[in-house]
Formats: sequence, structure tokens, C-alpha cells
Amino acid sequence: MDHRLEKLGRFMTGWVAYFKLADSVWTFKQLDEWTRRRLRQVRWIEWKNANNRNRMVRKLGYVIPDEVRIIAGRRKWKASRTLAMSIALDNTYWDAQGYKSFTGLWQRLRTP
Repeated sequence: MDHRLEKLGRFMTGWVAYFKLADSVWTFKQLDEWTRRRLRQVRWIEWKNANNRNRMVRKLGYVIPDEVRIIAGRRKWKASRTLAMSIALDNTYWDAQGYKSFTGLWQRLRTP
């Protein structure tokens, strides 16, 4: 995951630098949401089986056992859109992992 985030950060920096004159904050926010959802999907795949997924989601801070048990068996894309995954792997989690957001990069490049 570190390698993915490093490569993604380089790509995002170049992409945002190219489009820094755009006045669409909404577009960058949408890109952030979609990218984080894809990263949650990748993390879900890394956890491999339902028992491990259940344990890891609880460990990351989502503690409603029935809901976690239900999503533990879901497919990758559907699971990445659930409330439990959004809470367990929230923005602060990804910031701690080294994710650079499109919106944050865009705001830094726009300010003189």
C-alpha cells in the first residue's frame, strides 16, 4: 500500500499542477471521494477472507458486530461503499497512511 500511495501521490501532484487554474472545487472533491473508495476496495482485497475483514474493521474502530458480520462477506466494490468501511477507513486513516488529497494539493498550488 505504501508503494501505491507513493505512486498515486506523484501522479496526483502532476495532475493537479496541470489543472491548478481550474475553478472547480467540486471536481477535486469528487476525485478524492472516488480515489478513497478505490483505496478502501484495495484494502478490502488485501484482507482476503471474511474473518480477517471482520477483525480488521472492528480493530479500526467500527464496533457494531452485526453490521460488520454482514459486510464481511460482501464483494469488494459494494463493501467499499458501506458506512462501516467509511468510518473504519476514514480520511484521517488515509492521511496517516500518506494519502495526499486532490483538494489539498489544489488549494496549496492555488494560493500565491
